[in-house]
Amino acid sequence: HEHRWGYLTALKICAICKTSVAKPSRSILIKILCKGTVPNTEPVQWGRKQDRKALAAYMEVSHAKHDLLEESKCGLFISSVAPHVSAFADVIVLYMLWAWCVGNDFVSWTPVDTYIKRIFCDAKFVLVMVPNCMLSLVM
Repeated sequence: HEHRWGYLTALKICAICKTSVAKPSRSILIKILCKGTVPNTEPVQWGRKQDRKALAAYMEVSHAKHDLLEESKCGLFISSVAPHVSAFADVIVLYMLWAWCVGNDFVSWTPVDTYIKRIFCDAKFVLVMVPNCMLSLVM
């Protein structure tokens, strides 16, 4: 739950952007600021136990295609083309020294299903993708 909190907050980015700065929505603030407890349902427990196993399987398949890979925790990704869309990835897989591998894999496990998308990202910073697909650092 703690690991996914940023991801869950990113899912609410549209509501956050639409709320008034002068008089912000109280319910949105409560949902973001009050983390609550880890859900104790059987599916959540099962999913948390499978995270490392799923990543290991993904890396095994990826290593069959590429020699030099590196996995790293990932930071917030925001698109300036569609600022209401954002995401926190669980992991980013970096392809090193492979000029023909454009981009990196964005690996995200959600409560509903699994997505693997092509993006550019950095684990230490918040990056914004601008219309020409270049990245801009937001500090």
